[in-house]
Amino acid sequence: MTDPLIPELVETEVEVPERNPHLVPWITVGAIAVVAIVVSILLVTFGRAESIAPTAAPKPSTSQTSSPSPSTTPSETPTPTETPKTDDVPVVTMGPSQKLAIEPWGVQAQLSNKFGSSQYAIDAQQNLVLTSPLIEKLPESCAAMRKQFGITKGTDGKYVVLRPGEKCAEAPELYDEIWGQLAETVKTIKPL
Repeated sequence: MTDPLIPELVETEVEVPERNPHLVPWITVGAIAVVAIVVSILLVTFGRAESIAPTAAPKPSTSQTSSPSPSTTPSETPTPTETPKTDDVPVVTMGPSQKLAIEPWGVQAQLSNKFGSSQYAIDAQQNLVLTSPLIEKLPESCAAMRKQFGITKGTDGKYVVLRPGEKCAEAPELYDEIWGQLAETVKTIKPL
């Protein structure tokens, strides 16, 4: 007996739609794209880590090469207090750089991006005085030094680093960084 309120169950077959064979290539392409993105992220991450590691390695090796040079001259060994010279250019890594066109001299150079947005002025003595955010980081006790960094053009046409005679006592590392970066810039000077 059947209840008039409950309908009878009738066995019916439910048809399950088949997967569209046209979607298989799209699913495959999507999976490959996800894998490619993950691999590229890993490669970029490892590439940055490797690019940072080699820049740290040359610093000790170059400082090692500079330490044997004073010991090769036997005349300077009796005076060990004079071994650290103020004329030894600090070893730095320039890293990414930007073009610095020095049109009044008809030359160009590569200036490290560490200087930031930089400007220069050339005085009557052929001194290019550089102004940059990196130089402006010198503390107030060394504020006068901010206008003493740049490049000098000699009468013989050679270029040398323009820098204050004494180091900034409160920021000797920053002083050395600016000096070393300017020395690297001088090495890259070439005609326009």
